[in-house]
Amino acid sequence: MISINQESALTPANRIKLYFTDLGLSGRTVLGSHLNRNLWVIGCYLFFSLGVYARQVVYYTGKNIGYDLSKMHPGTLISAFVIGLALFPFALRTITKLVSRILNLQPFKQKNKTGFNMMHLMTSFAIGYFFNLIAQQVPVIIEKLF
Repeated sequence: MISINQESALTPANRIKLYFTDLGLSGRTVLGSHLNRNLWVIGCYLFFSLGVYARQVVYYTGKNIGYDLSKMHPGTLISAFVIGLALFPFALRTITKLVSRILNLQPFKQKNKTGFNMMHLMTSFAIGYFFNLIAQQVPVIIEKLF
């Protein structure tokens, strides 16, 4: 499999395709058939976007947690999917690199590889949710510092 990091004579269309489909997991997981891999990648994108969307609906006020159903409309959902499409490849590649560097992980041997499962989808959802939470809280923290 060609990696986005490899220097090669790829066409611009193939580079764009690799940006969105090569999430840096091929060394750690058995992706199965091409169709199976694409379905899991699409599922991860969807769950990441749903995490961003869920964060728009949930609010925190002091010690109270609630939800605001008035924010559940198609415009918010479409915006969440656009954000998910833009952020997910970068976020997953960055997190994978950080975890590998921090924990000094070596690629798993063939016998330890596992395929995609629901954990990948739920992790995608959580990353989307907390990326949005962080994006909303960073300006507040910076304002308090300065």
